Amino acid sequence: MLAIGGFYQCAFLVAAPWVMIALLFCGGVATGAAYPPMYALLHAVCGSARRVSAIAVALFVANLVGFGLGPLSVGVLSDLLAHSFGSAAGLRYALATVSAALIPAALLLLRAAVHVRADLEH
Repeated sequence: MLAIGGFYQCAFLVAAPWVMIALLFCGGVATGAAYPPMYALLHAVCGSARRVSAIAVALFVANLVGFGLGPLSVGVLSDLLAHSFGSAAGLRYALATVSAALIPAALLLLRAAVHVRADLEH
């Protein structure tokens, strides 16, 4: 997840369009590769009795934050930065700033990984 944040931040800040496309592709592949282990771990921790509810809550929160707060925060930040940097650069910086939220998320996942073995249901 740390690499994913780096890919997206670099993609939004680089000047060359072909480099941006390559970085967005790498970030998308890394994001797609991160989801299956996260959901498998969620299945393993919750067990069969609470599996459906856990996945439903996880998807609900991810969609609420990702599709609800993500575009809203990018838009507000872009509007604020447009006064200083112009509309195009303000949008680029807003996207790079919001993608930085992946870094604390990755650090929280690493911290939670320490407790996984004790939380597994057998």
